[in-house]
Amino acid sequence: MSDKAESPSTDSKPPASRRRGEAAKALFREELVRIALELFNREGSKGVSIRAIASAAGISPMAVYRYFPNRMTLLSQLWDDVFHELAAFMEEAVSARSRPEDRLLAVLDAHVAYWTTRPEQFRMIYVEPALDPEGESELDFWRTAPGPARVRGLMGSLLMDCWHSRSIQGADPAAAIEQLSIYLRGLLHTLLSTAGSDWLQPERALQGARSVVLALAAHHPSLQPADTVA
Repeated sequence: MSDKAESPSTDSKPPASRRRGEAAKALFREELVRIALELFNREGSKGVSIRAIASAAGISPMAVYRYFPNRMTLLSQLWDDVFHELAAFMEEAVSARSRPEDRLLAVLDAHVAYWTTRPEQFRMIYVEPALDPEGESELDFWRTAPGPARVRGLMGSLLMDCWHSRSIQGADPAAAIEQLSIYLRGLLHTLLSTAGSDWLQPERALQGARSVVLALAAHHPSLQPADTVA
């Protein structure tokens, strides 16, 4: 693919041509992200470089820079795509449920099922080194990326539904969401790092997680009965 074909469209082109050009650029950007994921699966995060992606795509490194100004931007996009896929997976899981507790448990099951069937993506985000040596880009990602925010928002709304169904209000719902995320991450680390161990029974571990999540929804220490909240 030549660099010329990837040049940004200009405003002098008719609207239909601009739309086609923008669609083509979006598709090619997705292709670069797909290549980056393949490189990661083969070589880990150190194997994901602008030069390696350009070589795999058959273009020059400068062509990649037109879509991603640096490696950190590309990796952040890769992470964000994974979280959007996770959110869609979770949303589909709760779509057929009505009771708040059932919806929350469906999200838990979907969350665990997603990562346990995609261990490379889990390793990419939670196990491999940070996006840069100082860790600032990783912090920026968690603060600003829409994908993780979408997952947190879904979990938060389901927790609130559970609390409201018990006439309980949350003094600090964000703390409960954070605690739930940490618990799930620890569970997944255990399931993925000790897969096949004689002592680990995944079904029992997941059942225990379901109990913890329901207890968190009903009795999180940051919650107070509605009539005692200041």
